[in-house]
Amino acid sequence: MKNKISIVVVLFIIHSNCFAGADNLPIGAKQAGMGNAAVATSDIWSIYHNQAGLAGLEKTTASIYATQGYMLKQMNQGAVAFAYPTKYGVFAASFNSCGFKLYNENKTGLAFARKFGDALRIGAQANLNSISLGDIYGKKSTLTFEAGVQSKLTKKLWLGAHVYNISRSSVTSIEKVPVIVRFGLNYSFNTNVQVNIEYEKNWTIKPLYKAGLEYRIVPEFALRAGINGGSSKTTFIGAAYKLKLLSIDAACSFDSRLGTSPHLGLTYLF
Repeated sequence: MKNKISIVVVLFIIHSNCFAGADNLPIGAKQAGMGNAAVATSDIWSIYHNQAGLAGLEKTTASIYATQGYMLKQMNQGAVAFAYPTKYGVFAASFNSCGFKLYNENKTGLAFARKFGDALRIGAQANLNSISLGDIYGKKSTLTFEAGVQSKLTKKLWLGAHVYNISRSSVTSIEKVPVIVRFGLNYSFNTNVQVNIEYEKNWTIKPLYKAGLEYRIVPEFALRAGINGGSSKTTFIGAAYKLKLLSIDAACSFDSRLGTSPHLGLTYLF
């Protein structure tokens, strides 16, 4: 009986926080350390935040990411991403999975991004989203599409915009995939300090306001912090250590209602 109650509680948490319905989950330990305010930044995990940011990559890049939502094994989440720059643009692929035996979501994405001069980047992605509900209800899949743009407003300021589920796809006639719109700014005070702010509107919940800060103490080591405001308050802290080709990112998020979630990521530049 206790196990059944636990499963019900976990499913409620998952659904109430939009870890259902093929939502666009926030991915990346670096991004988590800055409150997931990443729509105007360029990084391998732009493949989950704004594909336009992939156009800023100059080297072939691979990355892995893992988190455990609110320290519950039923909310384990993992992702991998790979990006390959060419003279035509940047091609990228990603896969992430979250949940447990009775509820699991997978998302496989293929993206392409290209820059036009030094001040404009555009990217788009097609996804196969799958949801599995145990052995009884089976598995449902749907295609979703997303796209984004980034524009350099000044030497230090970037603007980013992104729309998830442009096609307004549905998993079933009842379970709609949310349309999510994000706008944000990335401002670099210098090579050591940058600030991100972002507004996110998910059609199924209240707007989310995000802010993040990164301070690079030395070229190899950085500290991060972030905050989200909306239906609940979440704070974030993070750190990064960079070797010549390998970056290690770690973060923790603290939800005012649900507790702590650890995040870890490894990124390798070829």
